[in-house]
Amino acid sequence: MQGIQTLQNINAQQQVNGIWHIGASSKHTYKKFGLRYNTQSSNWLKAIHLLKEQNAAIGLHSIKTESIVQQAQQLQQITQQPIHFHRSHYLKYTPQQLYPQLQQCGITTDFSSGHARNININLQNTSVNGVNIVPTILFDNMFFFHQPEFVFEQFKLALQQAQAHQHDVAILFHPENFLINKALHEYYQETLKLVKESNR
Repeated sequence: MQGIQTLQNINAQQQVNGIWHIGASSKHTYKKFGLRYNTQSSNWLKAIHLLKEQNAAIGLHSIKTESIVQQAQQLQQITQQPIHFHRSHYLKYTPQQLYPQLQQCGITTDFSSGHARNININLQNTSVNGVNIVPTILFDNMFFFHQPEFVFEQFKLALQQAQAHQHDVAILFHPENFLINKALHEYYQETLKLVKESNR
């Protein structure tokens, strides 16, 4: 909850409308590239309440062991709002299976393309089965494996490439990581600054 509030405060100061991808599984599946929480968790319910209270955009963070259609329906029922956004774990990204399911759910935008430890921008596909593909080009995990100077240089190059192709891109920061690495507060704000300077 503290990590969510920290991110929300920074977003408010920087006038950023973030998308919060939330899991909607009743199972605990972390060891299978799942999530650290489930819908039975009191903190999960508190997080949903806080995000709804702040009118935050909520998307689905799906897991592979359950039907995406069911997960999307569950999240929509609990949040009482349509779910338009999705991401899956980057190691479980299977486009051939994923996009027909997202189309069936009415999800219009997917952020699953990307790599947690490298900035690897794929601008080839922009839409599959009517679902817009927005590659995630920067994960906060990068800062656990590389010096921030290197990350930001790579990030700036990726932003320039996206700008040249007029392609939307995304960044991903996990609320819980802000509690593990306090420097992420600074890195997140620097990331937002670079995005604004690129006019993306």
